[in-house]
Amino acid sequence: MTGKLCAEDVNLLMDHDSIILEREEGFLVLTSSTNLNGFGRFKSILNHSLGQDVNLDKLDRDKYLADLVFKKNIPAPAAVVFNQSPVNKNKLVTIDAVSVMIHINKPQLGILSPISTIILVNHDLDQGILLKLMIQAAAARASVLWERGIPVGYLPSDGSTLIAGTGDGHPVNIKDVKNVEESVYECVIKATKLALKDFKSSKTITEFLSRSGVEIDDLVEAAVQLLVGVKDRPELRIRIKNQLKKSLEDINVISLVMAGIRVEEDYQNHRVAGVDVDDDPAYLYSDEVLGMAIANQIAGTKAIFNFKRYDEKKPGILSRLGPMMDDVCAGLIAGCMSKIFEE
Repeated sequence: MTGKLCAEDVNLLMDHDSIILEREEGFLVLTSSTNLNGFGRFKSILNHSLGQDVNLDKLDRDKYLADLVFKKNIPAPAAVVFNQSPVNKNKLVTIDAVSVMIHINKPQLGILSPISTIILVNHDLDQGILLKLMIQAAAARASVLWERGIPVGYLPSDGSTLIAGTGDGHPVNIKDVKNVEESVYECVIKATKLALKDFKSSKTITEFLSRSGVEIDDLVEAAVQLLVGVKDRPELRIRIKNQLKKSLEDINVISLVMAGIRVEEDYQNHRVAGVDVDDDPAYLYSDEVLGMAIANQIAGTKAIFNFKRYDEKKPGILSRLGPMMDDVCAGLIAGCMSKIFEE
């Protein structure tokens, strides 16, 4: 780990399994971790790697902590944050009077593991300000995860955040708390992005559809419900499924589908001020434009007429989707069905 701490009177020590922050006058700390919660005064802060083979849930934590502090010869009391990956994976970012260390354990089976965040502020802070900074840190981390397409709820619950000020709890040095909040926010964003640099979170278009509640088999089922003059047979379903998969390899189809997924997500979460399409209002027609564009990309103009059938009837899963995704999926189905029956 490289970088410089914001406070010159804090010693940063590092060995094979720990990063230690020590300060003679101690720290006022707010933390949310598996072994310590709430406010407290501490002489040192320990970021410790348990190793992959240690089960935190089965430890006698009080004894383990006491033995660890004694073994490391750390000034007591010590605030401890546990991790299971090597501590040299920490990322340190300093902006003005704020330093942030982010630690992300090694992903397991492609799933992002707990994120530990240690924030040091070179100011005298009271409990109220520490709490505000905790909220800023959580918002910043969530912002990066959302940007990377990683749902916040996807994380295990045993990540931890520790915020430490360098004073005695009576703020006298901060003229503008807002500046400190902004520095914390920016620091956490930069450190989290660095820590996630090597984490592969990309998904296939079918995985994005699945996350939106749409499976390929659902599209096949909806497609066969409007068959005219053709029997629903297993071999036909296989052809439809294969055509859907083939169409979803087209970068233009992918782009249009992703546009629908993103817009639907934003509208569902009411992220756009003044826009409410929960009832699929009649004046919203850009969803149909998107659906027709997908149908046209797959099978040309004739697929647009087929799109209107699926859009109006909304068979199967189309009746359960939101205002953007029902038309996106109708366009996919219409295009693929038109493509199959032109052959």
